[in-house]
Amino acid sequence: MTDVGALIVSDSKYVLQERDAIPGIRWPGRLGLFGGSVEPSEAPESAMRRELAEEIEFYPPTMQRFAEFPDLTVFVFDCDASTVARFKLHEGAAIRVMTADEALADDRLIPIVAQLIRDHRNG
Repeated sequence: MTDVGALIVSDSKYVLQERDAIPGIRWPGRLGLFGGSVEPSEAPESAMRRELAEEIEFYPPTMQRFAEFPDLTVFVFDCDASTVARFKLHEGAAIRVMTADEALADDRLIPIVAQLIRDHRNG
């Protein structure tokens, strides 16, 4: 099974999910991307839209593929701060909005997310 992730950028800051600190889940308590698993027979784009709606009630008009790995497709989304302010968190402990430097300095950042932020920043 593959996953999808959303690299959300708002006014040069990154919108990250602080994951629940629940034992048994992947990366508990860490900072990652909003997203999740692609269901059988579901396209990555459909899965990304579904996950964003479920997790933060975000309905982006467009999406762009940013990176692809064997088990992960990452899409990038640009939105303004007023859009982020309307996000309603349904999964995870918190929404964190951070500059690239703040995120990269936080030892809770999941390593692949750190690489994605560096790649995006160095664009």
